[in-house]
Amino acid sequence: MSKRAITYLIVIFIAMALALHYPFVAVANKPSMIYGLPVLPIYLAFIWLLMILASFLVVRKGKSDDSNGY
Repeated sequence: MSKRAITYLIVIFIAMALALHYPFVAVANKPSMIYGLPVLPIYLAFIWLLMILASFLVVRKGKSDDSNGY
């Protein structure tokens, strides 16, 4: 994997860790509902899926950029 891909993965990790930190989670922790579901689990699931998708795209792009196959 290239150094650029590793850097992107570190940035994704830090951004998602901040998204799961108290101030942002507190914004989503409301007594309101979206389609009958509380907002907090929807927020957490969205952040989780976003982290997986971003990591997948970086790793996939990093593999296609590597010429040596590692």
